[in-house]
Amino acid sequence: MRLVHGEEKNASLRCHLGRCNKLYTTSQSYRKHVEREHQHFLTVDNDRYANVEMNKHVEVAPSSSSADYETSHSDESCTISNVLNIFSRNVTLFALRIRETYTLPKTVCTQIMNDISSLFSTFHEQFSQFVVNQLDEMGIDISINPGLHRVLMTDLLLNTAWDSVKTADNLRRYCLDNLNLIEGEEVLLGVNQEGGKNDSYQYVPICNTLRHYIQHSDIMHSIKRYQYAEQARDDQFLSDYPDGNLFQQHPFFKLHPEALRLHFYADDLELCNPLGAAKKKHSLTVVYFQLGNVDPKYRSSLSSIHLVCVAKSNTAKNMDCTVYCNA
Repeated sequence: MRLVHGEEKNASLRCHLGRCNKLYTTSQSYRKHVEREHQHFLTVDNDRYANVEMNKHVEVAPSSSSADYETSHSDESCTISNVLNIFSRNVTLFALRIRETYTLPKTVCTQIMNDISSLFSTFHEQFSQFVVNQLDEMGIDISINPGLHRVLMTDLLLNTAWDSVKTADNLRRYCLDNLNLIEGEEVLLGVNQEGGKNDSYQYVPICNTLRHYIQHSDIMHSIKRYQYAEQARDDQFLSDYPDGNLFQQHPFFKLHPEALRLHFYADDLELCNPLGAAKKKHSLTVVYFQLGNVDPKYRSSLSSIHLVCVAKSNTAKNMDCTVYCNA
């Protein structure tokens, strides 16, 4: 759950241990719940292996959880390539997270990931040698199994999982190929008469962002649920934008009330001095949009706020803010 569903927003993880049926939205909260209320499930396997270690002649039947584990991992989908794909994805998300959380430069993030890669390689080398020695004592020759030999005796497989974060270009390429990264496009406005340089701004295609956003099943479910809620809403109360006269009297939304609504807003920010945005020396104008057809409780989340364009504030004063979006 942590590896596959740890990054999902508004996840739905239900506990099925014993007769428990509680629902959690993150893998961390579910883990704390298990440690707090189902500690005995975590110690079953430890006690079983301890008893086997004390008495080698006692044959212990595998527990149901262990049997399920072996059955699930015997599936063809559980291959070393799938494990490495999951690992590469989480490594990339970790690199993006530390860059966003701590606002670190690309070079610093790359150096951190390279150091962590070296740490993992050292652990893999020592751990693999330990496993090989244990198998030798049991009389198992790993050379007869090419896949096992490749995993334990070489670090090439583990190194490939770190290729995505070795450089900033590798990270960008991985995000484009696997994380549906939507890059910005530079739009030229002309030559600045004062400085003689090209005036431009960065534009993130709205249609590409919207297309990727509504492909998520939870977003589509929220849109459909919001449509049903609109139909059942009491007309005597104003609770959302569609309740107002501006929406109800709009010529387009009269004919297409179910159409997707894009709510835009702009804000200025100062890169060098966050408390002095009025100085405008390095001020940027940033435009965002939200999808108005999802539940209101999700609109305040950063995951539902999408970037449209970034421009220098001086350039934004002279540019045409009309955005063309081809359906």
